[in-house]
Amino acid sequence: MKESMFAYPYLVTFDDSMAYGSHHFLTNFKFQCMTREALLFRKIVDDQADWHGELDDVIMLTAEGYSRNLSPVRIGETVVVFMTIEDQTLSSARLCFRAVSNEGKPVACGFQTAVCVDRAGNSVIAPPKALVQFGQRLAEPLTRPNFKERALQGGSLLATVFDSELIGIAKRLGTAPVREAYPQFVSLAQKEGSPWPRASA
Repeated sequence: MKESMFAYPYLVTFDDSMAYGSHHFLTNFKFQCMTREALLFRKIVDDQADWHGELDDVIMLTAEGYSRNLSPVRIGETVVVFMTIEDQTLSSARLCFRAVSNEGKPVACGFQTAVCVDRAGNSVIAPPKALVQFGQRLAEPLTRPNFKERALQGGSLLATVFDSELIGIAKRLGTAPVREAYPQFVSLAQKEGSPWPRASA
């Protein structure tokens, strides 16, 4: 079985920092938003439709947001942000984020619950087709407890959020030449004994 994630390599610049040298990000929420926008507004796959017209009529409000800092990074280091989607409803979806440095260190994890409303802001509406489509392709594999519960609780549960194969992909993308370090979908094989249990049918 293959689990699909959206991977967004990001070069940390001074604008992301609080000071020179080693530090935590000024805000990991920025990385979450940039990854979300890259998925929805950049052409990631060759046959991807242009959803700008549909998205122009939708406002995505962040009803709930959380980020847990795990380790500092340096300016000039590349961080790979992985995004999945869980708890998708008729009007919302929870976007889940894992950030890993090019050295393979878990840097941060967190989530956003996005609620869709019409441009006038008068009513809640169904998510755009793009988000529904990606919600199926990027279904978060962690269940019982889900990603949100693991991120909030931390400790040993948090360790299961960063699979060793995911760490390997982050190291590869984080050190790849520029022509290969672009936003892309990645697949992770779910091996027997994997710490990523799915809910039984």
